[in-house]
Amino acid sequence: MVDQQSHKILYIPPYFVYYYQHNRLCFKLAAVMESPILSLDESTIDDVLNKNPLVLLDFWAPWCGPCKQLNPLLEELATKHQQSVTVGKVNVDVSPSLAKKYSVRGIPTLILVHNGTVAATHVGLPSMEQLESMISEVKA
Repeated sequence: MVDQQSHKILYIPPYFVYYYQHNRLCFKLAAVMESPILSLDESTIDDVLNKNPLVLLDFWAPWCGPCKQLNPLLEELATKHQQSVTVGKVNVDVSPSLAKKYSVRGIPTLILVHNGTVAATHVGLPSMEQLESMISEVKA
């Protein structure tokens, strides 16, 4: 789910919260949490790239298994580097023109944009060390 105003992804955990009330087992859907990752498309990407000096773009699709595996790493990275790196996800099924513009041929593809220019690219599922290395090389 995407918040239309901030373009942030709202992550809904796939579990219920169980609790007892008056000696009865009850449950409710877990709370909605806000993610530090932005959801980008043709109408929002230029604004994000212009406002943020370092942006990590994740080109993905909902049907892509490795893309789903990458989500927790990106969440951790976005939280850890919140002050210096903006992380944005681009759904290639929704924004194929952006995939073409950045020459994305396979997913997941991560593109690190520094001051409006592509500074690094990684195709496939990276490790956290590879992500950290990619960012630190560009920052240096």
